[in-house]
Amino acid sequence: MRDEALRQAPGRPIILLRPAPVTVRSMPANALAYTVTDVLIEWDAQSDYHLRWEASWLVHRVQAAPDDSHLQEAV
Repeated sequence: MRDEALRQAPGRPIILLRPAPVTVRSMPANALAYTVTDVLIEWDAQSDYHLRWEASWLVHRVQAAPDDSHLQEAV
């Protein structure tokens, strides 16, 4: 599924070496690759696996807080 998504990339993808936690429309996901305009994200919802390209302006990287008690969003 990932290989097919990378072949259908809107532009030349740059593959991340490891998944990066992100939020997309307030939904937790993992970023797998990106282009200049889009990010390939994956997530599980209701026991289903999803994978799709999203506009990069909708994707925000998530970083663990110093005390790891909650997540904070970094733009």
